[in-house]
Amino acid sequence: LRNLHYFQEKSVIELGGGMTCMAGIYLAVQGVASRVELTDGSPESVENLRHCVEANVDLYGKTRVDCRVLRWDEVSKQSSSAHRDLLDQFDYVISADCLFFDEFREDLAVCIHRVLKVGGEAIILAPKRGHTFDDFLEICRNKFSAEQLSCHLHEEYDEEVTKRAKQFLSSSDNFSPNKHYPLMIKLKKIS
Repeated sequence: LRNLHYFQEKSVIELGGGMTCMAGIYLAVQGVASRVELTDGSPESVENLRHCVEANVDLYGKTRVDCRVLRWDEVSKQSSSAHRDLLDQFDYVISADCLFFDEFREDLAVCIHRVLKVGGEAIILAPKRGHTFDDFLEICRNKFSAEQLSCHLHEEYDEEVTKRAKQFLSSSDNFSPNKHYPLMIKLKKIS
């Protein structure tokens, strides 16, 4: 979030934001993005999210903020008419800690590709958590050609995050990089 200028006058969708879509709400409150769409697959989460959106409505400035229930499997099917209004609409997708759903990992990759505009980027943060991170990376690389989607892994993407992780690793028996240190994947839609 040190790079708010990335989102200046851009459209952003948060996928799998849970009960608060904290990253998306933060972007909305900063008022830099033109549009922020907040989503989760759970109706209960989105109901809570609606309250969060309404409670902060005076803080969004010119940023348009919407929220909805969005299941990645509904968007990933070519034949589905669900959420057609989101297709090819976003400059950025943001998502955190959503790669552990074994049955929806491929749907997430396809959903990201379908909602991004050509030239749009996805920023995904998640810990390795066993094989889940690597499985998602492999899906992205196998499902899409280099002409469709570029895929880059970043292990040390922020000096402060890396510094804190090293501190936790040396001072806490409970800190496990496999479970607690988020890696970053950046995907860029080429076509």
